[in-house]
Amino acid sequence: MSQEEFLKVFNDLEQTLQNKYDTMETIYDLLEREKNAIENNPIKANWEILDIARRLRNILAHETKTNLPVVATPSQQIIDVLKRVTYAYQYPKTLADFLIERERESILSFQLQDRLTAVLKAIHEKHFNQFPVFDGDGYVGLISNNGIANWLAHLSEKGSFSGLDLQDVKIAEILPFEENGDTVISLSKESSLSETLHHFTGTKVRVALVCHRKNLSIHSPADIAGIITKSDIGQMVKDLQ
Repeated sequence: MSQEEFLKVFNDLEQTLQNKYDTMETIYDLLEREKNAIENNPIKANWEILDIARRLRNILAHETKTNLPVVATPSQQIIDVLKRVTYAYQYPKTLADFLIERERESILSFQLQDRLTAVLKAIHEKHFNQFPVFDGDGYVGLISNNGIANWLAHLSEKGSFSGLDLQDVKIAEILPFEENGDTVISLSKESSLSETLHHFTGTKVRVALVCHRKNLSIHSPADIAGIITKSDIGQMVKDLQ
């Protein structure tokens, strides 16, 4: 029974990858193709076992054609990995799924004229460190720990701490010290974890705003489904294994 189950799940994976690439290439070529496609994906994460599986498939096919005695039997571990990888491609986990699992669907945002003290209070109470900032209904950037630290360093260099009252400081004064630009991107909530990791790998990206709208436009805080940072990468990689 294990051989029959193995062949079934192996064929399921082959069909799934053929559908993804709209091709009739064999599983052997498709596994290599997908392993080299992007840095993080379920096939690359489970490559050693999948490589054994495709070799085992060759042995079983040879046994069938030649009527040789059975010399190899698939383990349940191999079958389970094949099932898990196939499921990951048939039902890829999205950023929306990731945020829900981590109870991170809600965000806290501020207006450009809000006080810095309100941000500091949120950092202390909520333990967040990235906050979208709006000017009316228009998104204008993120305020973060880094930006506040850059602003403080600037004041220190100028010797401007004397007489500083944080109650008078507005977010608008901090935002120019943020590193928004190409370090902050927008992604659809339907983006897969593999796609998301690809954006963070080998780039300057440190934050992704997860958007409800397919065109990634942000007109109000309600358009942001959540925030992904580099600290989420480790968990995403685990989720793909």
